[in-house]
Amino acid sequence: MRVHTLVAAAVAVAVSSSLPAEAQTKASPRTDGRRAEARTLADRGFEHYQAQRYDDALAAFREAVQVYRAPTVLLMLARTQERLGKLVEAQAAYEAVLFEPLAPTASKPFRDAKQQAQEELTALEQRIPRLKVVVTGAPDAAVTIAIDGVTVPATGQPMSRNPGRTRVVVSAPAHRAVERVVLLEEGRTAELSIVLGPSGAGVTSQGRGSLLPAGLAFGLGGLGLGIGTVTGILAKVEVDDIRSRCNEAGHCPRDDKPRAEQTQSLITASTVGFVVGGVATALGVTLLVLRPGGEKASSTQEAAQTGAMHVVVGPGMARIEGTF
Repeated sequence: MRVHTLVAAAVAVAVSSSLPAEAQTKASPRTDGRRAEARTLADRGFEHYQAQRYDDALAAFREAVQVYRAPTVLLMLARTQERLGKLVEAQAAYEAVLFEPLAPTASKPFRDAKQQAQEELTALEQRIPRLKVVVTGAPDAAVTIAIDGVTVPATGQPMSRNPGRTRVVVSAPAHRAVERVVLLEEGRTAELSIVLGPSGAGVTSQGRGSLLPAGLAFGLGGLGLGIGTVTGILAKVEVDDIRSRCNEAGHCPRDDKPRAEQTQSLITASTVGFVVGGVATALGVTLLVLRPGGEKASSTQEAAQTGAMHVVVGPGMARIEGTF
């Protein structure tokens, strides 16, 4: 990592040397006060920056730039925004350093700041994510695209964005609004394709599929547990009745053998019912959380999937198979 120039010293030297000699001799007390204030703010910002308190550093550098605009402080402002993941804002700050006019007598720290800004901007531009929103189903002139609450032109061209989750809402008159959340990754371009349908109530929300699969699973779970409970109670009544006619040695009447076999079937049915009910209930919880059938959008848009499931029951086992 480059060893950064001490900002306070750079401001002190560069601010004075950036002014023509005549202006320096005629500097007013107010100008001197602004320089001193900017120097204090820049020094404070650099201390926060070194301590990795980037939010505090950003606030100090912004205030310093408002008091006295110096390339050295703009450079630190850009670096701080980059540390905070605000890559688009950092890009603008680096460009501001490059476009900042310099007097022929500008100090070396000011000239070095421009060179460093160009190098760091080149590296930063490779990391900035881009988002391309392609909308069909409505005339381009009627489409409105809002990204994180800010309306942007519907050009269909990639737009520079900060990394992380980004909320996109697309709307048009006489069409249903569509909302998507995109996860943007550094150095990658995400393309989001949205088809606007006819007018309808509300906004189509991203990533939340139907509750029907979860409802079916819970229903199946309840049915299985109910069957398990009922057959279990019936089996217990039969077992108790058969045992009541057995002697102390455990020998039971031969006439009760068919009833014992039927009771064993009830016990098996109860076991299968509880197994199916437990598995289906657990699946219902999973489906309630995942909500299959919704759309997901990330650096590469994923297609929506619908869920299907069926129960397989066999001797001593029960399982639920499905695709989601």
